[in-house]
Amino acid sequence: MITINTFRTSATAPIATALVGSVVLSIIAMYFNPVIGRDSAFYIDLAQNIKTNGLKTTLNQFNWPWLSLMIATTHDITRLSLISSGHGIMILLTAVTCALLTRTAQLFNTQAGWWGCLISLSLPAINGYRDSILREPGFWLFSALAIYLVTIWSKSGKWHYLLLAPASILLAMVFRLEAIFLAPALALTLAWHGRACFAQYKTAILTSAGVLAVAFAIFVLLFSSGSIESSRLDYYASLINPSELTATLDASANALSDAILAKYSHDDAATILLLGFLGLILLKALLLNGPFLLPLIVTPQIKTVDSSGMPLSFITIALVSYTLILLIFFIQQNFMIDRYLAQLHILAFALITQSTFQFQKRFPRTVYILVLIAILVALSNVVSLSPKRTHYIPSGNWISENIPVEKSTFYSDGRISFYAGRGYAVPLISQEQALSSHFAEYDYFVIEDTRGNETLETQLQSGHLTLIAEFDNEHNREMMILKRTQ
Repeated sequence: MITINTFRTSATAPIATALVGSVVLSIIAMYFNPVIGRDSAFYIDLAQNIKTNGLKTTLNQFNWPWLSLMIATTHDITRLSLISSGHGIMILLTAVTCALLTRTAQLFNTQAGWWGCLISLSLPAINGYRDSILREPGFWLFSALAIYLVTIWSKSGKWHYLLLAPASILLAMVFRLEAIFLAPALALTLAWHGRACFAQYKTAILTSAGVLAVAFAIFVLLFSSGSIESSRLDYYASLINPSELTATLDASANALSDAILAKYSHDDAATILLLGFLGLILLKALLLNGPFLLPLIVTPQIKTVDSSGMPLSFITIALVSYTLILLIFFIQQNFMIDRYLAQLHILAFALITQSTFQFQKRFPRTVYILVLIAILVALSNVVSLSPKRTHYIPSGNWISENIPVEKSTFYSDGRISFYAGRGYAVPLISQEQALSSHFAEYDYFVIEDTRGNETLETQLQSGHLTLIAEFDNEHNREMMILKRTQ
């Protein structure tokens, strides 16, 4: 009988397939999403600002602009547009991440390479942003690299792999500073396993500890010299400050108590919130496994790559640490988005792959259905048939030609100003506020969601506004460009 194992080829085939497949999927995603997202426009606008005004000025606009610096540098080298440069970086980062995850899955189980390839290309958590220009792909790549380095060091005993792990963590921090959580996870892993194998790996452990110490010293030096923007560190410090964290939790608990809970449950409000936040994080993370949630539930076992269990310890500590980071963020900001959760899947990728491999062994026939569903999910991650905001591009061109730069203009979406060549204008007030209490502050209004807008109708009927242009995407999305007459 033909099985999936029949199609196993060389060890490099799954890695190469993941690399090429990732590039193809990213190109498909960009084809179906011609208008970039808000965050993408923001990073491209920062890159333009770096080119125009320099890095120091851009730091006043955003204090962690290193991705935008990469985009601007790529643009200077390749002469591609800033948007194309950003997409090119994302294609590269995502493709290497998929290949690296596949290789790490092979290290845990040499027979699981093709599962690693399929999961890396279809897992919803990390494949739903292929059309976007974000910091996350770099964060994911170097986090995955840190896991790979720890795993291959544990398997081979070659100390230079472990030596490179702190450098990988530092590179992850270039994209998202919270990647620093990997450093104590690595240190705790080394300390725990060093008890039994210090003599055997004395040189590697001491060298890695020295590299971590030097890296930390460099970080402190850059911070003290002003090379690292302190407001970013201040922001993270405020998030984990116990007094501020407690105050925020108490305020949210009081609001919950007053709005919903009976008086007998008021004392439990904080506990309810904490368990609710944590439960929601875990539930969303599980659902973002897509079809691979089934193997996790049915066959959750995992085998380590060596007798020490060091990679599994590192992954476990990192998972717990990052979950706590998410919980703190949830408490402080009261929201959570899927791409923040995706780091959990990067950390747990080898576990997901191993569970799926065990699922194949236990249910050899059912697994074909899983493969088919995974392929369909991989396509659904990048193929979008929903109406696109394609009218942003012609409307932006019209604005650049017909509205003077010096005129005050309200944009309901900052991407419209971006395509008009006026930078990414983040709306600081709502569309309703702009048309009412802040009406006199603007000369022009670029408005979406015009249907049934009573305030807009009132301003038009009173003669305070004049419609000067109108655009739509031919799919039930429209935009009005209006001029204030009084």
